Amino acid sequence: MKTLFLIPIILVACSKSNSLVPVPKVGDKYQGGIVFYVLQSGDPNYIPGETHGFIAAQHDLTGLYIWGCQNAPTGQFGYNLGDGSNNTQVIKNACSGVNAGSACNGLVLNGYSDWFLPSGMEISAMFHNKVLVGGLTSGNYYWSSSKAGYTDAYAMSSSDVAPNYFPIISSYNVRPIRKF
Repeated sequence: MKTLFLIPIILVACSKSNSLVPVPKVGDKYQGGIVFYVLQSGDPNYIPGETHGFIAAQHDLTGLYIWGCQNAPTGQFGYNLGDGSNNTQVIKNACSGVNAGSACNGLVLNGYSDWFLPSGMEISAMFHNKVLVGGLTSGNYYWSSSKAGYTDAYAMSSSDVAPNYFPIISSYNVRPIRKF
């Protein structure tokens, strides 16, 4: 009589980042734009085993925009990764008329409607990868959603190392972003 050996079979569940769907990386065209930052350990909202980050629209919005308005309550604005969406909503709720925040809020682009104005750290990350993002006009300033006092907000150009603050009544370019 032959002896049969049973070999145990182990099933391993795949995490979201190990699925058959390709994991997006910086420079990839993905979900309506270009990936410019992938969250890393230590970043706000980082989840081990999952891939999340930020996507820039492939083009600037047409025209130049003022930031928002002085009515926007200064203490409600964040500067860090993950703050841009909330900042944009605060601008929309506090300010009337067309401005950088309202132009991003409600924007439908490439099938996505969750675009927003990047925070100070988000715009800095986008400019850090400006070659991969493409189309950022050299020498022109771009608004962030982060307010710097009552009358100023942060903006950045391709020649800057970090965002600087400027009067919110200045007219600058806008490059919407979204989270994935």
